[in-house]
Amino acid sequence: HMERPLAAHDAPNVRGRGTVTYRGKPLDGATVIFHPRDGVSPPRRAATGLTDASGHFTLTTVKPGDGAVAGAFLVSVQKT
Repeated sequence: HMERPLAAHDAPNVRGRGTVTYRGKPLDGATVIFHPRDGVSPPRRAATGLTDASGHFTLTTVKPGDGAVAGAFLVSVQKT
């Protein structure tokens, strides 16, 4: 039996949540996107969350609230 190292794309998800504010106030209805910054192949999926009226969000990669694969990310927030 031989074990291989855990690749970044095989790593388990970690829960992710936070709060977005703009000019000191919670930002409602904004999309938070965690863009993977590592060069693994195949590339990891981005994790996203939608802020509520309090600015809170929970990250989702595949299933609601499942978090994001551990690693380095570039984070963007979009509000339309």
